[in-house]
Amino acid sequence: MTITLQNTEKGQCYAVTFDRYRQQVVDKLKSSVSIRWWDKQTGAWLIPATNRCKAELDQLTYYVRHFEPVQWGTIAQSQTEEDVAFQIPEMPELDGEHGLKVQPYPYQLQGIARGLQLKRFINGDDMGLGKQQPVSSYVATPNSFRRIGELQIGDEIFGRDGNVYAVSGVFPQKERRVFKVTFSDGVSCECGPEHLWCVRDVNRRRKGKGWITKTTQEIMDSGVTYNLKGFGHNHTRRKWEIPMCEPVKYKERLYIIHPYIMGVLLGDGHLCGGNGKLSFSTPDMDVAIAERVRKLLPGDMLLIRDDYATCPRYNITKNPTVHENRFYQEIKRLEADKPSVEKFIPYEYMHGSVEQRINLLRGLMDTDGSGKKNRITYSTLSYGMARDIALLVRSLGGQAIIRRYDRRNEGKGVEFQVNVRIKVCPFYLERKAAEWDIKKTNYCSRYISSIEYIREEDSVCISVTAPDHLYLTNNYIVTHNTLESIATINKADAFPCLVICPNVVKINWQ
Repeated sequence: MTITLQNTEKGQCYAVTFDRYRQQVVDKLKSSVSIRWWDKQTGAWLIPATNRCKAELDQLTYYVRHFEPVQWGTIAQSQTEEDVAFQIPEMPELDGEHGLKVQPYPYQLQGIARGLQLKRFINGDDMGLGKQQPVSSYVATPNSFRRIGELQIGDEIFGRDGNVYAVSGVFPQKERRVFKVTFSDGVSCECGPEHLWCVRDVNRRRKGKGWITKTTQEIMDSGVTYNLKGFGHNHTRRKWEIPMCEPVKYKERLYIIHPYIMGVLLGDGHLCGGNGKLSFSTPDMDVAIAERVRKLLPGDMLLIRDDYATCPRYNITKNPTVHENRFYQEIKRLEADKPSVEKFIPYEYMHGSVEQRINLLRGLMDTDGSGKKNRITYSTLSYGMARDIALLVRSLGGQAIIRRYDRRNEGKGVEFQVNVRIKVCPFYLERKAAEWDIKKTNYCSRYISSIEYIREEDSVCISVTAPDHLYLTNNYIVTHNTLESIATINKADAFPCLVICPNVVKINWQ
């Protein structure tokens, strides 16, 4: 398929032609592109050159690549001398280092070289070009997730390495195309076609060549998947992998109930009896859970075993010298006294330090988790708990996939399983910890599954002080930020210099 931009009586249009006729491709064009018509004179489908139609055309090209190559041609129009305002000269190559912390694109290196060659010039760029997310997107901050549109310079945000960095620039943009990027573990985020991603394909991973930077549009143009048909296979394989984050470093919190004990109570605990008592059940083969809880209890709390229950039950009660059970009061304050189908992880415990969240996860996994030949899962009747477990694992640099099983025809109701991959052992219990292993170098990985246009929305770009320029968006997905075009000024030591920009972003240059 070849796409060229032409001047027609109805304005600029994309002219789409095919190497050969394929009915399914033509049907896809008719269903995907809202405005199009067949031009008999040129033998091409004409599509208006609008933002909406361009997004629909991008979706079409993604589909057509499974059948034939897609080539974007040049502007097909008659050009007179009056049409030529300036002929761009051949751009020089940059000699030496560029002086930036991130690798610029080849055209950016040529621009730096040209600026050094001219000595005096005006460098005109669209602010924040190429790194936008819609203002409704969420990013990870030390105070939980915030809308990116609310961020201001100086606000704190998490980087890929889990550390806290400052927002150093905010670049508002008017209405832009928004794409939904979905990943192999089911999570997704929204961004613009020029947003930058840190990615690698299977060849770079195997050869140890590291990560490269590509825009959303470049990823779509090169294809999201490999087509393996005709090579002894009859399927596709995901092409682009993005890095996982390191454990996010929230500040340590002061808890009345130790995170491990909270995990045990949420996993196998009885929290909604209304009798002022808290208890959990565990079989004798897992008595190590009870012993660990006993050691972690403060001096005013006791653990008493009840052997009359079908499965041994352990009651957490107050010392007789204490007036009230403060563990029970804390559960009430956190509103965690819920039945199994309504359980969730309290907000405060989702945002503890790395060590505190690991202890919370191990309490949950020791009770309701399981492991078999490195297949780690957590089972629950509550979708809220499954969602929180997945987010907890992701905050620790792991991968979590939620699966739903409807077993009402078996008399059991709806169950949820969370498949977990994480680089830190999620168990204290020895028999379960023995089933966990991370021998594979690519044990936790996240691949782009699909990219689809969804709408147009006001967007914003941010720059952060992280050395690798990466920050975390919703579900702790690693994404890129703005690369400021200051290399030419620094390399030429051209100070003072004049920067002209909108009033809303002038502080970024101070």
